[in-house]
Amino acid sequence: MANRIPFFSNKHKICVICEGNEEYEYFKRLIFLGVWNNKYAISLVNAGGNGNIPARYQDRYQNGSYEC
Repeated sequence: MANRIPFFSNKHKICVICEGNEEYEYFKRLIFLGVWNNKYAISLVNAGGNGNIPARYQDRYQNGSYEC
């Protein structure tokens, strides 16, 4: 029987909510270039306009999915 212990990451989970496509592509490239330390797990969300940022914030941060 295989070991079924769940994997727990010790990385700090950070979510960056981008206003639109330009910011999203910029941050995507920064992640690709390895600008941040490996102890951070950074994920991106494209809000598709500044009116959608509060809804994305509530969904991601306030539900406890990310630290920052």
